[in-house]
Parts: sequence; structure tokens; C-alpha cells
Amino acid sequence: MKEQDPDEWYGAFCSLSKEMLEIIPAAEIGAIIFSGQMQDVISVGTEGKALRNAILYSDGRADEQARVIIREAARRNVVPLGDAYIAEITGNHFDGSMPLAKILWLKENEPDIYARTACFLISSKDYIIGRLTSVFAGDMTACSTAGAMDLDKKIWSEELIGAAGVDIKKFPKLFYGHECVGTVTETGATESGYPVGTKVYAGTGDAGATTLASGILAPGEYN
Repeated sequence: MKEQDPDEWYGAFCSLSKEMLEIIPAAEIGAIIFSGQMQDVISVGTEGKALRNAILYSDGRADEQARVIIREAARRNVVPLGDAYIAEITGNHFDGSMPLAKILWLKENEPDIYARTACFLISSKDYIIGRLTSVFAGDMTACSTAGAMDLDKKIWSEELIGAAGVDIKKFPKLFYGHECVGTVTETGATESGYPVGTKVYAGTGDAGATTLASGILAPGEYN
């Protein structure tokens, strides 16, 4: 099992931010934007704090749950040919590393955590965004790796999430990377050093940032 403590991420971010703000005046900070690791499962409570360690992208514990979801999706005729059709909807293969499957794993193996989770965040940066703004958000690129998003429609797939038997209300609000998620709250300002009201943008996942940096801007392009 591969896990990390999200509060270590946030603590490191706040520590580095305060060091930076000793050099750069806070008044010169116009906004905050992130890139971060994708395909995680971060269980967050109503107050925005992690309820357990994040289950990382490289953790494939949920193979059995992935097979259950594939069978149930086929039974409901959502994706009649299973994994191949799930890939048509989500743009990703579907196995035990997919966040949707790992959320079902949590529901089955840690039901108390599942019940107490207000939102399952998909990217490490989104935990920091949540702590700064009190908004449960996810960007389109990172959330496309959850195995639960309709890639064409840019929305969470009610059909796939329904086949998994988990609550779609526990998924974050989707944003494009250039959209403003919210602003730094008083608590976020105290913890990070950024001024109250500083805008925070959705940003993008690490692979999305790398793809953009390589010059790929449109479907069909490659480098």
C-alpha cells in the first residue's frame, strides 16, 4: 500500500511560502496557482482536513473493486464491453489504481472514513487549495484520471459512479485550470502567510503541466 499524509504536503507548502514571503512582499503576490500529483484519493472531512492518509496513484489495491465496477457497468449496459468502453468514456484504462475503484475499496474496508468524507480530492494540489480556500475543487486534467469523468462532456459520469455504488456528491467541483476556485480565507492566511483574499486558481495536474510545457495544445498533436 502506498500512502502519504496530506498534512505533510500542506505543512511543507506553508513553510516554504513563509520563507518566500520574507523575500517577496506579500503585496506583490497577485494570485496562487499549482500543479500537483494526480490520480490520488484524499478523503477530506467537512472542515477540509484529511481524515486519513492519501492513497496514491501508484497504489493498485482496488483490483477486485475495479472488476466489480466493470461487471456492474456492463450489467447496467453503461459500458457493454467493460474496460474498453470505460476507456471510451474516461480516456483511461480501468484497473485497481483508478481512484473510483479505490473509493469503493474505502467504502467496503473503511466504512466510517467513507461515511465521514465530505469530498474525495483527486490531486495533491487540491488538498492545499481546499485548506487555503475552503473550496473542494478539482481541475479537468487531474480529475480525468479518476476513472469517473466523462471526458467529452467534462462532467462527472453519473453512470460510472452509480455503477460503483458511491455518492457523486462526494466528488469535487470541476474547474478548468485557468479558472479561479476561490480566495485565501483568514485561516488560510494565518497558516500560509498569504494575504486574505488572494485569488487561488485551479491549476493542473503534473502530467497535464508537462504536456502543455512540451508544446502540445490540441487533440491529435504529439511531441
